[in-house]
Amino acid sequence: MSDDNEEKSPWEFVVSPVKITRFLGWVVFALILAHILVQAYHFHINELPWLLREIFDPDEEPSFATWFSTLILFVSSVLLFLIASNKEKWNYKKHWYGLGAGFAFMSLDEVAGMHETFNTFTDFAWTIPAAVGVVVLIAVYFKFLVALPQPMKSQFIIAGLIFLSGAL
Repeated sequence: MSDDNEEKSPWEFVVSPVKITRFLGWVVFALILAHILVQAYHFHINELPWLLREIFDPDEEPSFATWFSTLILFVSSVLLFLIASNKEKWNYKKHWYGLGAGFAFMSLDEVAGMHETFNTFTDFAWTIPAAVGVVVLIAVYFKFLVALPQPMKSQFIIAGLIFLSGAL
């Protein structure tokens, strides 16, 4: 942060978590509403082409919902890398970089559908190795999580639980 007398950098800006959350909530609401309206029109008024139904279906990979999810994961990755690069004297800088890399990988997986491809090569579900990975991540990131200030610690835990419940 700069003093009032200092000139602010053009790269310095304030982010409102409440406004971002509200905006993202409205986007999710719009995606769900569009899906419901397309399905209602298709089944009750006039049959629509599969492509039109597919791009509004959140359960399909080539859809607006997948694009939105990929974008959110990628932006999260960029922000995590920025946080890591700004943590000069913090002991957990590598953890922030690790989170950035993890979110970049999840963004790539979301758009490339790597977990679907993995399922075609194996007889077991991808959730088994993913569950092992989650246990390893918890072990590696436990001290990092404990060191986070409140309310960030609680927010990380809640976000992680919501994300994992959605992945199942």
